[in-house]
Amino acid sequence: MAGRTTELRKAIKDVFIPCLAAKGFAIDNRHAPGTILFRRTADDRLHICDIQWEKYGKPRFILNVGETKLKDRQPETIGTWDCETYLQLKPKSGASTGNWFRQDRPLLYRLVTKQELYPASEVVKTLITLFAEAEEFWDKGLIGPHIQAVRQAHP
Repeated sequence: MAGRTTELRKAIKDVFIPCLAAKGFAIDNRHAPGTILFRRTADDRLHICDIQWEKYGKPRFILNVGETKLKDRQPETIGTWDCETYLQLKPKSGASTGNWFRQDRPLLYRLVTKQELYPASEVVKTLITLFAEAEEFWDKGLIGPHIQAVRQAHP
C-alpha cells in the first residue's frame, strides 16, 4: 500500500529534481525522507534550497531557500537553516501548512466534490513555475510575492 505522499514524491523525483540538476544543483538525501537538500555554488556563494515535508504525513511541502557565503566552509556541511538569508517559497502567504504546496484539497472542497487530491503533476508544475522567484532572489536579490523572509542578511 502506498503512503499519502508517494505520488507527489514520485512527481518531484521525476520532474522537479531533474530541473534542479539541469540548473547545477546537487541533491543531498541525508535528511530524507523529511527533507531533501539541493546545493549549487556560484562564485563565493552557496545557493541552497530544500523540500521540507509536512511532519504528519500529509501530501504537503514547503521549499526553503537560502544563500550564504562559503568562506572556509564545505558546501555539503551547510543546510538552509545555516544561511544568513533564509526564505520560504510557497503558493500562498500565511503560517499554516495549508498554504504550502499541497496535493490534498481543502476540506470543504473535498466534501462538496468528493475529490480528495489535486494531480501530483499540477502541484509540481506550480512548484517549477514559482521556483523562478527563487532564481530571481539568487540572481538579483529580489523577493517575489510567493517568498517570505524567515531570516535575511543585511548588506
